[in-house]
Amino acid sequence: MDFFRCSFLNVAIFAPLFLAAAILTASAGPLLTIQDLNERSLEIELIAVERDQFHFYRVGEKQRFTLPFTKINEASRQRIREEAKHLAAEMPDFETNVVIGKRRNDRGSYYMENQTISCTVTLTSNDRHRELPATKARVLFFGQNQMEPEIYIVLSVQDFNVSLKPTESNSYELKTFVTRYDNWKKGDGNVGGYMFSGYLLVFLNERDEVIYHFTNTGSVRTAVENKHEHLQAVSRYAVNTGLDAALHISEKNIPPIK
Repeated sequence: MDFFRCSFLNVAIFAPLFLAAAILTASAGPLLTIQDLNERSLEIELIAVERDQFHFYRVGEKQRFTLPFTKINEASRQRIREEAKHLAAEMPDFETNVVIGKRRNDRGSYYMENQTISCTVTLTSNDRHRELPATKARVLFFGQNQMEPEIYIVLSVQDFNVSLKPTESNSYELKTFVTRYDNWKKGDGNVGGYMFSGYLLVFLNERDEVIYHFTNTGSVRTAVENKHEHLQAVSRYAVNTGLDAALHISEKNIPPIK
């Protein structure tokens, strides 16, 4: 089956393509329209370029494909080679594990509680050849207001540097912080405060653009997955920024952190 034809039919990719594992990076490569030898077009997001082949996502999808240069026309080859000059190095294969600790105490009150948040980020390389050079990382921590549950806030933003040599595993322990909230049921009768609700880990390039992101908080994943511009915006939020459930800046009057 022909790749360019089946891309229009939105069916399975033909055999000569090499389908890779789930992506590691949320970075947006250059968007290109390429053509095969019969001048049929395909929109791609370019990931990496090698001597005889290139790697890409089809626009709107998050599966990675590899295609030989012999499958596309000369103009497309030249454009990909030109874009490759400005393409960031592809990230190595690694796993991310984030452990969040939450401890509570009652502050001497029967309803207001302190919640102490700790965080450890562990990166484990599965790559025997490529390394992750020194890279800026950032974790944003979010809290949900207990009186007005539709309101969220950025509780803490912490920057640190990561690096990873082939087959290495590194852990990074972040600073603990405290948030306060009313432990009574949400809504009417609750005096508010913010309970920790999730986090977002990002890696940033020298232009402070997101090149990788990770979270195991379902609501945060839903808010940013496949939404590159929104992800970039979220990565730049400051502490005390008021948000809605989709992590857009809220137009409501945001109650302060207690």
